[in-house]
Amino acid sequence: MTGASFDARRPCLAAALVAAIICGAGASPAHAQQVTPFGSMFEPAHSFDVPTPDEIALALERTANIAGHASYMYEWQAGDAGLELAGTLVKMFRERGLKVFLQFAPATLGKVRPPEGVASSFWEPTAWTRYLNDVVRLAGLKPDYLNLCPEVDLMFALSPAEAVAYAALYKESYALVKQVSPETQVGVSYHMDFFFGRLEAWIPGFLGPYDYAAFTSYPGWLLHHGFVGRVADFPPSYYDRVRFIFPTVPVIFSEVGWPSAGAGTPIEQAEFVSLLPRLVQGARPTMVTWAMLRDTNRFQPDLLTDDDRALLESMKVDPAPLFEQFNSMGLVGLDGGLKPAYFAAEAIAF
Repeated sequence: MTGASFDARRPCLAAALVAAIICGAGASPAHAQQVTPFGSMFEPAHSFDVPTPDEIALALERTANIAGHASYMYEWQAGDAGLELAGTLVKMFRERGLKVFLQFAPATLGKVRPPEGVASSFWEPTAWTRYLNDVVRLAGLKPDYLNLCPEVDLMFALSPAEAVAYAALYKESYALVKQVSPETQVGVSYHMDFFFGRLEAWIPGFLGPYDYAAFTSYPGWLLHHGFVGRVADFPPSYYDRVRFIFPTVPVIFSEVGWPSAGAGTPIEQAEFVSLLPRLVQGARPTMVTWAMLRDTNRFQPDLLTDDDRALLESMKVDPAPLFEQFNSMGLVGLDGGLKPAYFAAEAIAF
């Protein structure tokens, strides 16, 4: 669920975070409360407008209260402002004892989304060079984990020519990260249902070396389309199967989400969070990253490009109900109230 198409306002957060540091928002930071594989994407109130230092501090406190790591998704089209924001967030995460999981999203729905002035194809030198430069800058922040392309298999499915170019680019990028930050664990992530539904086990070997296998997982459709009768019936085999493909490699669930609106409910969402330790036990994940700390309103059909809309129509996907669900994936409501799922996350033990 990378959101590059919807991130035009993201640079505003960078200025707010700088203000938070200057104003001392992190003066008495809350530290991670437990050693846990559970973590979350960072999402303060008004993150796509201008959050206040207090809103940023509260989001960090709430993350540290439930998490062992925090993640930030650098949307490539955000450019230098997004990279500066990554540097600021890494500092804040580390101050709170959180491991750092940076994710670099160069594409959405399989389409390359570069910064302004850069060609929209990895076959073009400007895109190739800019991507490598940005990889080096992210590696220079010394993250614990770095995902070089979320849901890379969507590129293979929807833009196969770009995927061929990216495979060569990924190999060079992996080597560069290891030169700059040898301890950083490097890889990509896959859309779990695509990976198994389209028999994509060949892609990791085609791409090149990796330190972990990561998957995004939004499995509410199993319940909402009648494949299981209730959340409690959700099969652990849904996650266990990753070990048939990756028996010894560390496994990460880099985005996990369940909606509390649309087809979902707040109680369902909380039940799913409570079940996560049991559901992923057989997969033995190193990290489980919740997709959003806080609900958002950024996913709006009228922000889709014509190409995005045409692609969704070709897949018979109505963006309105889909985005209603995506906007409600947070553990904290849009009004700032803690949802049942937040308390469930606070209580779980892996």
